[in-house]
Order: sequence, then C-alpha cells, then structure tokens
Amino acid sequence: LKFEDLCGPQAAILAAFKKWATSNFSSCSAVWSQFATVSHLCKSLPPEQEQKRFSQEYQKNYCPRLPSDIFLDLLQALGWLEDSVELCNVLDYQGAGFITPADLKWLDEWKPPSWLFAVPDPSAWTSLKGLMLQRCHHPLRAWRELLDRDDSCLVTWPEFKEACADLGYLGNAAGAWRVLDPDANGTVTLHEFDRDDAEMLSSFKAFIDKNWGGVEFAFRTLDSDSSGSLTLVELKRACRKHGWDGDVEELFNCLHVESRGKRLLSYTALGFLDKWVPEDPENDHQAKEQTNRLRAPRRAVSALTALTSQTHRKPKKVVPALDLTPAQKFSALQQEQEYETLMKQHPSGEAEAFIGAKRARSFSSLASGVAKKHPLGRV
Repeated sequence: LKFEDLCGPQAAILAAFKKWATSNFSSCSAVWSQFATVSHLCKSLPPEQEQKRFSQEYQKNYCPRLPSDIFLDLLQALGWLEDSVELCNVLDYQGAGFITPADLKWLDEWKPPSWLFAVPDPSAWTSLKGLMLQRCHHPLRAWRELLDRDDSCLVTWPEFKEACADLGYLGNAAGAWRVLDPDANGTVTLHEFDRDDAEMLSSFKAFIDKNWGGVEFAFRTLDSDSSGSLTLVELKRACRKHGWDGDVEELFNCLHVESRGKRLLSYTALGFLDKWVPEDPENDHQAKEQTNRLRAPRRAVSALTALTSQTHRKPKKVVPALDLTPAQKFSALQQEQEYETLMKQHPSGEAEAFIGAKRARSFSSLASGVAKKHPLGRV
C-alpha cells in the first residue's frame, strides 16, 4: 500500500512541491535552508525574531520549527505559486500548527509515480483512444478487454500502463491518464472512461435487478435451452418481453464472445454487473466533496510515516510554542523513562500512586520555572 493509494489528491500536491523544490533547490530539505535568505520579505515574521529563528545558536539549542502562517509566507517569497494552504495541511500531519525540517526531509525519500507529475494531455488521450477503438471497435469492449481485465470495475495506473504497452502506444501515457483522472484519486471508473456506455450498462443492470434480482438468476431464466450462453435473439426477446428499451444489439456486440463461429453471450461476460455499483452523476460531485472533508489528509500521512495506532487528534489552532531550555526537555524525558520502568516493575495500583505523586511535584516545579518566562495564558 502506497501513500498515493490512500489519498491521491494530497499526493499530487506533494508531488508538485517536490518537483518544484528539486528543480530550484536540489531537494526538499534544502528549501528550509533557503528561508533565511528571504526572511526579510516575510510580513508575518516579527523583525525581532527574523535573525533569532534562523541563527546557528537557535538551530542548535532548539527544535527548528515554523508556525504555519510564517512557513506559507516564506514559501511564497521563494516562488511557490501553488495551493500553499493545502500543502501546509498535508505536511502538518499531526495538526500541531507548525512545520519542521523533518516534515520536508521524508519527501526526498518518497518516489511518486509519473502520473502525479503529469498535466492532462487531451491530444494524447485522443490518440490512445483511437488505438483502442481500432482494435476493439467500441469503448465498452475496450474497457472490458484492455483495461478492466480483473472485473474490479476500476482501472488503476499499472493496469493502464499495461494496456498502453499492449497497444504499442509510446506517447504521453501519464498525460492521457490525467485526462481520465482529473481529481488524481488513482483510479478510473467506467463513467469517467465513457459516460454513454456507463449509462447504458447502468440501465441494463437496473433492468436485471428489478426483474430477477441479479445476473445469475436472470441468466438461468433466460437461457431457455440450458446451453450456458445467450444468443442475440434470446436476449432481444427477453428485453422486449420485460420492458428494457435500451440498444440490445449494441450491448450484445460489446460483451459477446466468439465460439465456433457463433456470437454468444456467456454468464462470465455479465457476472461483473452484480458487484458493479454505477455512479450517480448528479450526486457524485457532492459525495466526493463530502468524502474529502471527512478524510483528514494528515491521517493518511501519519499512518505511512509514523506507522502507529495513536488516536488522531483534531487540527489545533495555531498557537506559539513554549520555549523550554534543553535542560528542561532533558529532565522531562528522564521522568518519562523512569515512569515507564516503574510501570513495568510494579503492580498498576502501586506504580500509579507513586507516579502520580512524583509527577505532581515535578510538574509544579517545572510550571513555576516556565511561569517566570511566559504570560499565564500561554503556560
């Protein structure tokens, strides 16, 4: 399972950023070192912090990080012209409100597929579709024989590349793919491939489900001679009798197989309809928008980078972080390690009582020291 398989649109944004960063600064990590050169152009960065945040002493003693608004301003100052807000939302997978160098470093190791970088190329798709029709004579037949060979009712990028190789197509396959997959979700449906055929097949599926409840029972009923296949005459008779007014001959020509010089429609050619869920063009756009709102991009990135089962937190409001000294950070780390050791050595009740008392004393001491440096609200 790859990152682009979980959230294609967000992967496309990161791929565009990586291409820009690599072309201009050799790597994504190098972007961070360039911020110091344009910090004077950042309106959201206070002048008193401009030298402090990018000084060697600050980088050595503190964890380098930038609030989201400052990070976006610095990117724009470097020449990034794409959707900066969405990019920041994807990079900040923990919802902490700031970006660190580590959030950029992992992009250097990620190798996105070529279609994520591609720009939709209508001429390439027209040329490729022409080759498909030249061999299969009809879009639905091309879909079944060249693209959706596993009857999954979806086509992925590897399947698309395999079809291009089978046809001997040497053009811009990635650009042709992006014509079919403009939202970069990583899959192509029959409705995206050919809307007219998808509507014809959807109508026929509704007709089958209404009269017989599924393809298997319908096939047994319509196969009057128990030959295991249907002829065009048998299919026409059944559709006329039960009230389907679609183009029966066109449907038959798209799905039939040749057997001993006869054109026959087998159960295998129709069985995929039982698991196919037709799209609703009127509600599909709204459904995708709702899915994108509910799907937190940072969760997918977190699952791939951290590989933990931690509970995902809701995005937090951007607030300045407390400036703890290295000594305070080291002390807190020591305490956490000590607590974990005690929990392993003692029964839960005794350890929790001891840890609770010690944690209260330690927190009181730490809070009193921090309170001297920061306003009460931030503490």
